[in-house]
Amino acid sequence: MKSPRTLAALACFLLLTAPAAAAEFMFSAVVDGRRIEGRPLDWTDSVMTLLSRDGQLYEFDPRRAKEAKRTAPRFKGFDEQEMTRQLREEFDRRFDISTTQHYVVVHPRGERSAWTERFEQIYGAFVSYIRVRGFHVRQPDFPLVAVVFRNKQEYESHVRKSGAKLLPNSLGFYSHGTNRVCLYDITGGDPDQDWTENSSTIIHEATHQVAFNLGVHSRTSPPPYWVPEGLATLFEARGVWRPSGSDQRANRVNYGYLREFRRHATDKKPPFTLREFVASDQPFKRNTGAAYAQAWALSFYLSETRPRDYTRHLRATADRPVYSAFSAAERVAYFTDAFGEDLDVLQANFLRWVAKL
Repeated sequence: MKSPRTLAALACFLLLTAPAAAAEFMFSAVVDGRRIEGRPLDWTDSVMTLLSRDGQLYEFDPRRAKEAKRTAPRFKGFDEQEMTRQLREEFDRRFDISTTQHYVVVHPRGERSAWTERFEQIYGAFVSYIRVRGFHVRQPDFPLVAVVFRNKQEYESHVRKSGAKLLPNSLGFYSHGTNRVCLYDITGGDPDQDWTENSSTIIHEATHQVAFNLGVHSRTSPPPYWVPEGLATLFEARGVWRPSGSDQRANRVNYGYLREFRRHATDKKPPFTLREFVASDQPFKRNTGAAYAQAWALSFYLSETRPRDYTRHLRATADRPVYSAFSAAERVAYFTDAFGEDLDVLQANFLRWVAKL
């Protein structure tokens, strides 16, 4: 029988001797007592990142891998049945598990239609919105997973156990690592209660999940923070995520963020200059409310007035090498390549346009 040391060496050999074209192969190993299988995305002598068949990202030292072997020449994600079986092992019978065309949804018993239809509607609206603007989406390799907890206590307990950061007053979040949307039902299952407080969270986080799985953003080389947050806040407007026959711009305005943007902006200057805003994520740390408002306003302006350039910027920021650094100079270069070198003129046009909304 081969020793764990020999198996770890085999794992390294399989990975480090593979040509770049073989990156689609599937690899299986036991790491810390758990069997994982998936596609190697990136590796060094000490760190390997694996996209597992259920869509989760695992990072581990390949020298800890036991029983390492290639399992298939091409990656194949879980299908609905495999994903459902895995989730049933994780969640007890207080939850139902429902499948749709694109999702496997874990939700409180008896509430299938309340949740599955909402996620599918957001998915369909996102695909339509992004395709109209010239973005060719790719289909996910596995069903998307959404988990709806019955109440705040259940949700917060799950977040703490998962090791994720629990934000104050959080109703839900999308995790890059697990690739899941998790949230809780603000109504507690009462159909007479208003669920709209849930709606913006569902839409925002589900938009993140869809965008990161359809190739609009990269999970392994995320874009500047304003890009995914701007797109997700666009979708919170009812006229975007639930378009009607009337295609009026007024229906696509997120009026909450418009008010917040105007509160922080002046006639000649947004809360942050365009150069500093696209060059760094620091604005979100300095003034979170103002940064989110500007992310929405800038994304709305670019998607409405320069949709093809906006799509080109999305595509460029998504097509970066796995775990590549993204310097301030590169961020600005990507932006000016799509929208032009004169940021002062662009900023002035942006402010004038938003002032007329």
